[in-house]
Amino acid sequence: MTKRTIFMYGGLLFMLVAIAITLFLVRQQQDIRSRASTSQVQFEFNPATASVSENQIIDTQIILKTGPSGYDISGYDITLNFPSNILELVNFQTSNAFSTELKKTIDNNSGTLSVSSVNIAPAVNTGDVSIGTAKFRVKTTTGEANIGITNAQIVASRQPNYLTTDLTQIATYTVLASNTPTETIESPTPTNAPIATLTPTITPSATPTPTTAINAPTPTPTTLITPTPTTRATVIGDSTGKGCVDITDFSAWLTAFQTHTPIAGTQVDFNEDGSVTILDFAVWLTSFRDPTKKCQ
Repeated sequence: MTKRTIFMYGGLLFMLVAIAITLFLVRQQQDIRSRASTSQVQFEFNPATASVSENQIIDTQIILKTGPSGYDISGYDITLNFPSNILELVNFQTSNAFSTELKKTIDNNSGTLSVSSVNIAPAVNTGDVSIGTAKFRVKTTTGEANIGITNAQIVASRQPNYLTTDLTQIATYTVLASNTPTETIESPTPTNAPIATLTPTITPSATPTPTTAINAPTPTPTTLITPTPTTRATVIGDSTGKGCVDITDFSAWLTAFQTHTPIAGTQVDFNEDGSVTILDFAVWLTSFRDPTKKCQ
């Protein structure tokens, strides 16, 4: 076999490999676009890319884009992943777009952040909604850190199901060796107006006063008439069957959500799917914002 023949076959093999790689990348991009087009909301990071150095502090803002749909985001439960060998998560500050932070767990060994927050204030969260800001510290002198959300449950007012979410967006920070002083990279301050946090309170019910039976003066028997109890209409989001929805129902749901143990005498699986999640919160919020269902 001549060198010319070998060169020709080698060139042909190279072209075939290049075509296969090109087709694979095109298919991958099509899959990403397909998932994004069917999603109702999408996450975004700011900054999405940056060159950083050892011991530098990075403030990464997490944004939920609702797009033209205009969903009113009322709560979220997300898991954020980051390379723990490159970055240390110092803190996560929930955005003031959400009035109540339910839980926040930072694990720098596994490189995860689990956080949940809801909004029971009347303000509407539409457009580009700030979830919060993660503060990272760079631990190494070289490397590339990819940050992304691997799990997300997003609820919106008057939506009975979780919103479909595009999780393909990531933030990429390249660590470069540098002898210059480090500086802090800060994301823009969210523009959401401060919202007062509503602290749920449960008012104890009055203890019934025992009654003492009085004997009739004559032996003539008396007939006791038992009042017919008044039945109130069932309202979704009412945890005790009182016939309306108020902040005590939120408190009962919150206890069950955080401790996995419901308060005795309450039922907080409002959508009856067999588990207590933030989807039940969204059901309660819909009734709480309805004047005909909210306790007066």
